[in-house]
Amino acid sequence: MSQESAAELWAALHLASAPSAEKLQELARGALSFSPRVSLETPDAVLLEVRGSLQLFGGVAGLRRALLSACAQLGLQAVLALAPLPRAALVAARAGRSLVIATRAELIGQLAPLPLAALRWPPEVIERLKRMGVRTVGEVLRLPRAGFARRFGVAQLACLDVLSGRTPEVRARFAPGNAFAVAAN
Repeated sequence: MSQESAAELWAALHLASAPSAEKLQELARGALSFSPRVSLETPDAVLLEVRGSLQLFGGVAGLRRALLSACAQLGLQAVLALAPLPRAALVAARAGRSLVIATRAELIGQLAPLPLAALRWPPEVIERLKRMGVRTVGEVLRLPRAGFARRFGVAQLACLDVLSGRTPEVRARFAPGNAFAVAAN
């Protein structure tokens, strides 16, 4: 098995209309039936690592149908994107693109046309970049790193490093609260 085939595959479910915290938690609990590696991205998304689930659902198409069906059963409409890195899947889904990026080799090419707004950076950073003529993820990735960090901050550079896989991302796992019912005698 090659290293690429053993790579992670993350699914991002982005909910266009931000749900209540309870609905987002409910979606995360439901996602645990697809993967033990579920992560909340408040206020509007759930991420889950799904490489191990592909075979159970007959591949990407079957898994996509099952995930979107689970959302629909909760009364939620989601944009679903898949990528080998969680931040990449999230950015694609938040951009409204149902991308399937199967390998890291495809990553930058698929993310390049996405709008800067999908990065969820502070509005003043986005506006300054737009004034420079930078409107897409690909354009911002092509900027010189040192100058970018100086002008826009190390937090934004760190975000780009996680997005592109230059720096690994550690995600907090969703842990559903225990709900106990007390039986009346």
